[in-house]
Amino acid sequence: MSDHILELFGVYGASLVISFCAGMFPLISVEAFLVGYCALRPVTWPEFVALVLLAAIGHQLSKTVCYFAGTSGLEHARIKPILAKWRPRIERWNRYPKTMFFFAASVGLPPMWLIGFIAKPILHMRFWTFTLVTFGCRAGRYAVLALIPMLAR
Repeated sequence: MSDHILELFGVYGASLVISFCAGMFPLISVEAFLVGYCALRPVTWPEFVALVLLAAIGHQLSKTVCYFAGTSGLEHARIKPILAKWRPRIERWNRYPKTMFFFAASVGLPPMWLIGFIAKPILHMRFWTFTLVTFGCRAGRYAVLALIPMLAR
């Protein structure tokens, strides 16, 4: 499937599209795409930087959607009982919101997908803080992972 996306969008567009989709659907992995691409093809440093930045931008776009969906969607009648059930666990995270958020953005635990939805309404995180930390940590994560196969050659 990624070959089809590469043909359709080119490598830079594929990086953007796959990262956006990965941010919306956690079963898709932009990390696997970046590592696989850097392992199978010779990648120049400018291409590497562009791939990582586009992946971080695509992921940030999807997390922005999650952020605003969480801001407006947590009052929905179907979500309220689920949120009430999980609120005690989420509140434990809220004791150290910056630490928890840093680990979610850089390591992926707890899942950044979930954090995107609860960042504003439960963690009380401002949009620009959310955006800058998410973008920076994800760009760093992608760079480290994509660099491993490049250095292994």
